[in-house]
Amino acid sequence: MKKLAILLFFAILPVTYAMIINVEIKDIVNGRSSYHNFNNSSIVSFSLDWENIGSVDCNARLRMDIQDLNSSELHIVWSKKEVLAPGGGALLSTYYLPKKSGNYSATIKLYYCNDIYTISNFNFSFEKPEFKKLNLSLDVATTKNEIKFKIKPKKDLDKLYIIPEKYPRGWIFDSLEVKNLKKGKEKEVTLTYIPAYWMSRDITFSLISGNYLKNVKIKLEEEKKLPVFEIVITLFAISLFVNFYLVVRRKNKKN
Repeated sequence: MKKLAILLFFAILPVTYAMIINVEIKDIVNGRSSYHNFNNSSIVSFSLDWENIGSVDCNARLRMDIQDLNSSELHIVWSKKEVLAPGGGALLSTYYLPKKSGNYSATIKLYYCNDIYTISNFNFSFEKPEFKKLNLSLDVATTKNEIKFKIKPKKDLDKLYIIPEKYPRGWIFDSLEVKNLKKGKEKEVTLTYIPAYWMSRDITFSLISGNYLKNVKIKLEEEKKLPVFEIVITLFAISLFVNFYLVVRRKNKKN
């Protein structure tokens, strides 16, 4: 019986090993939208809710091309880039203020996992409001890929849109919506951009809240770094001078 049991064990063993399965998960790029919205009241905006239902991380960004139907003028605006893990989602939004009332066409594209998808094409009309002056304090600092806005409004603002108006065609600038700005309280927001080839440029932005507008021109500059070497040398020189002064003073006291 013992011999029979041993023979049965070794007879079953190869079958057990043969049942081990190697599972490989393939990279699947997929996504879906459950909501989108277009608005052309005080500004032109398009929003799209996008969910990553694939198996890989993906960058997602909206692009909106606005064409004036009475001319060849084309303006391109972008949403903020979102990094979506599998199962993650985000609301992608673009904003634009046409220069004048008239008829326009819009092409909405989604940049997703290095692919480009056309979401929608449509025509629309826009009636530009009579804007009043937007009063707020603004401090701006720039680097080679970011613009930091420190905003202090003179009254409560429910929403504030920061929209790039004039910039090089080959560059990518976010457009932002800032919520709940309180009177007299400073709020800092960061707008990112991707230059084709960076050099100092003048960029124009529109800051819009309801029927209030402020146009801002910003000069892009590199981040100013502290001159560490010069500071160290200066402190060392000061230290030598102070030590020399103290030594001389002690000698004078002794004399």
